[in-house]
Amino acid sequence: MNEKEKALKTLEEYYHAGIKRIQDATPGHEISIILSIIKLNPENGLIDNDTETSGRREELLVSSLEAVLGLIMEYPDDYRNYLALRCQAMIGESIRRLRVNNPTPPTVTELDALIEQAEKNHMVLTCPNTKLH
Repeated sequence: MNEKEKALKTLEEYYHAGIKRIQDATPGHEISIILSIIKLNPENGLIDNDTETSGRREELLVSSLEAVLGLIMEYPDDYRNYLALRCQAMIGESIRRLRVNNPTPPTVTELDALIEQAEKNHMVLTCPNTKLH
């Protein structure tokens, strides 16, 4: 089975599991959905990400962060802090870029440089200024 067939089979499994979870919801439950398909080009390392969401922003944000935390916890203990720092740098740099209408995501090299610079200056990466006005 090639990568495309495996991905389609996995998507079908998640699709059926998602339908069951929605059908099992009781009156009053709110339902939010995140669907993210990520393609990696192994020749150049570029990632193509297509994400669709439906639901309340708060629920989507909390669920997204829980997914990120779960992925970080899959790594060895000695690498988790670095990954968390890289995620923090990515959020800050991405928001900075989006505020100036630059949708280009930062590269791993750029994130590592930001982290290294912060360490050299004995700084801690802080939350970005997210004010839009």
